Amino acid sequence: LTERGTQMANQTAEALSGITDSTTKVADLLEEIATASNEQAQGIAQVSQGLSQIDQVTQQNTATAEESAAAAEELSGQALQLQEMLRRFTLQQSEQVNQQPEVNQQPAAHVSPTPSPRVGWGNMAAAAPDNPRPQIALNSSEFGKF
Repeated sequence: LTERGTQMANQTAEALSGITDSTTKVADLLEEIATASNEQAQGIAQVSQGLSQIDQVTQQNTATAEESAAAAEELSGQALQLQEMLRRFTLQQSEQVNQQPEVNQQPAAHVSPTPSPRVGWGNMAAAAPDNPRPQIALNSSEFGKF
């Protein structure tokens, strides 16, 4: 009986040793899993931060594009206004272009009640407006006065 008790104690000790070894291996595996999970979480956080930065830059680009579009529209309107203003000016064709005006001469700008055929700003044919405005004719030699 003593031998049997000793034998059982030895088997129990071996079993407990095996359980301890297995428990240690499981603990090591769990530690490795925890370390890998932490690394994965850090990687996900970095990806999330990168996506957040991309979103922020995209929003800034969208705002900049909207501002640029508004500025372009404003400039387009101003260009049309300037073009309309410049259409009012025509150069008088004269054989005496190089002749200097006399001191007592009337001012070079005069209002012409009927517009003459002309070429507008940018060599574009000037459209006849619905409500014709007075034309301002400038002699080439007097253009600098304005």
